[in-house]
Amino acid sequence: FDNGEWLSEGLIGVKMNEKYGFVDTSGREIIPAQYSYICSPFVNGTAVVDKIQDCFINRAGETISKIKGEPYLYRIEGLLPIITSKGRLGLISPDKGMVLPTEYDNHLPLYSEGLLLMKNNGKFGFVDLNNNTVIDFIYDLAGTFTGGYAYAESGNKIGIIDKNGKFMTEFETFSLDQFP
Repeated sequence: FDNGEWLSEGLIGVKMNEKYGFVDTSGREIIPAQYSYICSPFVNGTAVVDKIQDCFINRAGETISKIKGEPYLYRIEGLLPIITSKGRLGLISPDKGMVLPTEYDNHLPLYSEGLLLMKNNGKFGFVDLNNNTVIDFIYDLAGTFTGGYAYAESGNKIGIIDKNGKFMTEFETFSLDQFP
């Protein structure tokens, strides 16, 4: 094979004769090179590839389900972020279908401490993997949680929020116009 990408669950995505497939760690072909590309390695027994249309495949190379949208190149807890032709973002599962509906702004979804940092109508907020809004979409900017706290900005408030969305620490805002 020409080169290898991603070792996961004992399989390596490889390029052979301008197509992609999977080999095991000894180099034995497991899934023939028939795909235009590999979007994600195997996670929980499925990978995302493109043959004619993006789809989830199992370890036997069988199509599990088709994907309607453009996939991101990584997965979150086994879920695949996808973008619709209208630029809306959601998450899909190979066996459950759409888990988070494509109602969010196209912004890289970030996951930490059980919460997804998402953007909706230009504002940031946090949802869980069941699409329950945990912290309202009120922030102009936000970061992921570490140790139960995240950076956030809302209007003239800048600081650290807890998992209830309450500002625990606020920093003073200033403008460069304040300085001579």
